[in-house]
Amino acid sequence: MKSLILVFGILIAGHSNAADTGINASSTKLKIYTIAVSENADCSDPIIVMNNDAGEWFDFVANPEIGNPNVAPGTYKCIVWRMSDIVKITPAETSTSGNCQAGVSFSLDVCGTGSSVTPLIVPADRTDKIGSYGVAFSCTSSTADANAEIVTLFLSTQAAYFQNGDSFNLPTIDGSGNGIRIASPFIVNGTKKVKLIFNTAGLVMDASGSCQMNQPIFGFEDVSADDGSQ
Repeated sequence: MKSLILVFGILIAGHSNAADTGINASSTKLKIYTIAVSENADCSDPIIVMNNDAGEWFDFVANPEIGNPNVAPGTYKCIVWRMSDIVKITPAETSTSGNCQAGVSFSLDVCGTGSSVTPLIVPADRTDKIGSYGVAFSCTSSTADANAEIVTLFLSTQAAYFQNGDSFNLPTIDGSGNGIRIASPFIVNGTKKVKLIFNTAGLVMDASGSCQMNQPIFGFEDVSADDGSQ
């Protein structure tokens, strides 16, 4: 097994001059329960590489490194997250209309009514570390922490869209509208430090009387050379 340090980086755009669109986030918090990887683009046979039954909040701006999972050498075409559907975002600046306030956090429900989720099932004994998938369920809309639901995010080379796909369901065929597209797989062939880019640059916006954020774009960057680990 090789150590793969997952570093979730945020790309930040230039100053947006306080418009209603193109606003950066100074903080983006997600509650992560599980990370799994699969060599299959349809995300089958997911290998559990990190799990926390209680979940843990991570700020992908302030502290993007979230763990040191052991991942066997291979070419992984899919990454699977179990996460809360409540994302907490703090705008870096105040929008023109004033619904986005610099330094004031807001909660976003990323799986509301009308959306569905294919749940990742973590094996109880954790011995083989191979997860499975349950029956899809429907989400409900709420930004209250007490009503948060655990959803499964699928990042796959087989998904059709980098943004605005059906993020929480399996990309079962090539060009699927399910999942979020990653342009290339990540390859583990030694001790590597890989940054998964969680690009929210300019995606916060003031719209329909509230502060919102568009879906981020994901990608990989090998940063092993940055710390001499290659």
